[in-house]
Amino acid sequence: MVSVVGVSMELCGGTHVAATGEIGTFKITDVTSPAAGYRRIVAVTGQKAVELFQESFTTTKNLSQEFKVKREEVVTAVLKQKEQIAHLQTEVKNLKKQLVRAQLPLWEQQVELVNGIPFLFLLLDGMSHEELKELAGQLHNKKPGFYFFMGTLDDKPIFLCSLGAELENRVT
Repeated sequence: MVSVVGVSMELCGGTHVAATGEIGTFKITDVTSPAAGYRRIVAVTGQKAVELFQESFTTTKNLSQEFKVKREEVVTAVLKQKEQIAHLQTEVKNLKKQLVRAQLPLWEQQVELVNGIPFLFLLLDGMSHEELKELAGQLHNKKPGFYFFMGTLDDKPIFLCSLGAELENRVT
């Protein structure tokens, strides 16, 4: 049992210091709750703690220089940047939808009949699987058919094949 009077009493595999003062610098690195009413605190001490403080300071200093703010304003600047990114992602998504709406009449004209089934193949880069599904749904609303889309998203290949429910019995 390791006891710091008035602070803590812990079961430990063995005491490693004669007095708590020998521990020196102390830095908590993680706090978890392994069970209700219990907390597990993980920390580093001594030179490792000093190195961790220095690393944290350097990171904060670099971020403050990057964001051109005081060190104590770094968290606020990062949160603001995160909000801006979310806003821009929403804006890009809306612009993509507008682009699809503008292109839809052109794509509808490109639909060909193959064995009596409307068919369209498109190469579309930068569209997510959800966006491709939405496009297929819009085309099916105009003219149920067999639609196949291919492209890349984040340098990874992506494709979607969609068949209108009305045509399921006609395609084998």
